[in-house]
Amino acid sequence: MSFGGMDADARVAGATLQVPDDPSVTAVTMRGLNRQVTREGLLMLLYQASQHLERPKYDFVYLPWAMRKACNIGLAFINFEDHASCVEFFDALHRSPELLMSFDVRYIGPATLQGRGPNLEDTVAKRGAGILYATDAPLVFNRGEQCDLLEVVAHELPHVWNQLEAMRARRQQRQRYQGSYMGPRPRAPVNMPSISGQMAHEAVPGA
Repeated sequence: MSFGGMDADARVAGATLQVPDDPSVTAVTMRGLNRQVTREGLLMLLYQASQHLERPKYDFVYLPWAMRKACNIGLAFINFEDHASCVEFFDALHRSPELLMSFDVRYIGPATLQGRGPNLEDTVAKRGAGILYATDAPLVFNRGEQCDLLEVVAHELPHVWNQLEAMRARRQQRQRYQGSYMGPRPRAPVNMPSISGQMAHEAVPGA
């Protein structure tokens, strides 16, 4: 099957592009990504691939980062607003293969999870709530404009937001307790006979 003259499985700049024919597919994964690609570099790719459009149509971008090695882990996840926008991304890469030249990506195709909410929830489940505050936190967009990640979580994933609120309340409670804790209470002095006095008493005959 082909899409706009593009085969469902095409090779562009050394990468295999598996164009999704399932209309429910809106999210893609990039595998074998150059480890030196940064989040800014990935955003530039997406922006350039959207220049023929009225505005960018991706709403979730996540490039997991290995902090100790100071590089990405070779994977990226992108969700688009709808299936048509997802296919348009593949078409842009097919028409402008130079966009991928510096990315060394081996494969781009449908992700395991579809939709911004499910991908965001899965990221929190795997990385913990701390990922929402990390330097490699997912980026979210509404109609091409980056928006606040926590606001999106509160609106689209209320159960995750409630868990965050419960964690925040417990942390504040611990902080209040630690702030009011004055340390162990001093023990009352205990009068003990001196060793020297006891020895002197034992040394007196008949004592």
